[in-house]
Amino acid sequence: MSKKEFKKETKRIERKIGKSLTSVNQSKEAIEAELLELELGALDPRGPVICFMVKLGFDAKSVAKQLYTSRDVIGCMNGNPNFPSPLPTLADITTAADALELAQNNMRTTPGGKSIRDLRRQELVVLMRRL
Repeated sequence: MSKKEFKKETKRIERKIGKSLTSVNQSKEAIEAELLELELGALDPRGPVICFMVKLGFDAKSVAKQLYTSRDVIGCMNGNPNFPSPLPTLADITTAADALELAQNNMRTTPGGKSIRDLRRQELVVLMRRL
């Protein structure tokens, strides 16, 4: 996938709500099909939302730091009465973090591993931005 296509996919993902992620062992085509399904399918159940953006520089961090940060945020929000039902759910973010970690570990041994890892990374970035 070229950089231009990857950025286009990223923008499409950012417009959609989180969804349970597929197995990291799926092919690149299956992941892209799921992203297309997200694009065609879902509207945000919260309706129009006004929110403030906090710049964490999350997408510029290394994969290891992204995993650490996302799991730290999950740990802080889990059971916190100030965040009774966050969207996307903490389970979705945990699933995305686990999928990214698995993709990172299998990157060199799986054909197309780097592009799969990049897609998983982008999914986690989008979910963390929506949080």
